[in-house]
Amino acid sequence: MSRPGPHWSSLAKLMPSYRALTAVSVGNGRTTAFWLDSWLPGGALSIQMSSLFSHVTSPDVSVAHVAQHGLDGGLVPRLNRAGARERGLLLPIVQSLVLSEEADARALRPGCAKGTDLSSVGVYQLCHFGGVGAPFANFIWTSYAPSRVRFFAWLLVQARIHTRDVLLRKHIVEVAEAGCPICSAPLKTADHLIFTCPFAQQFRASVGATPTVSTVKLLHLMSPPGLVPPRTGPAFLLLCCWQLWKHRNAVVFQNMPPSLPRLLQLCREDAVPHPPPYYPQGRCRCVDSVPSRLVLHPPPLLPPSLLVKKKLYM
Repeated sequence: MSRPGPHWSSLAKLMPSYRALTAVSVGNGRTTAFWLDSWLPGGALSIQMSSLFSHVTSPDVSVAHVAQHGLDGGLVPRLNRAGARERGLLLPIVQSLVLSEEADARALRPGCAKGTDLSSVGVYQLCHFGGVGAPFANFIWTSYAPSRVRFFAWLLVQARIHTRDVLLRKHIVEVAEAGCPICSAPLKTADHLIFTCPFAQQFRASVGATPTVSTVKLLHLMSPPGLVPPRTGPAFLLLCCWQLWKHRNAVVFQNMPPSLPRLLQLCREDAVPHPPPYYPQGRCRCVDSVPSRLVLHPPPLLPPSLLVKKKLYM
């Protein structure tokens, strides 16, 4: 038997794109991939139920095969809690499947078609469309904060950092363990961490940051302290959130007591600049305060509690 030519492997690499651009109306279910094709309103089950899909033994199985042999035949014997929950949601759909003798009908998604033909312009726009623009994107990615802080902030404003409410939703902790480890509030959320926890409120008062918003989703609308110039304000706010998160982790994982002086000291250390490559070398000035390690000349002032005298190369 001859081996398939290289063109077949090239075509196989295009299958994910082909499936992403098409939707299937199920007839007999023989040519529709149960997990990988979009035959349900919400899209491919591999994306809708990713936890259950991670337990699948045959990802290419057809809808007809699952309808005939059942769902459990293609799953590993033991599921995690998230996978078991998704299995419970999917079983009624499988049991209600009614197939016909007609062939499955595959059609282009509306954004990819010009009439009944494939539109290259529509495909390009769909592939490069990132959804609704995030209003906080420029606030985070154009700030002078270090990369690790910006990545943390990107997850923070979407409430995707591993606070107790997220761990509870993922069934990693129980309800009794979902409280704040610092103030014993019943549920630790990202909003609680940054805004409503009494310890966070004391910290903000110490650095002079008056909250103008009450949720992390609107962090980009929060005003920095008056002594911090607008161009370095985002970095200042993100670094404050980052240090609050690190302080919380020290309390949880290192059994350290909550300490406002220790947190302010960490902020001072994080505010110590080092000469980045884009600073003109050869001159230095002794300044009374710096907002972050990536602040540009001229150096603005920090709130009085974070004042530190360091040399800034410029």
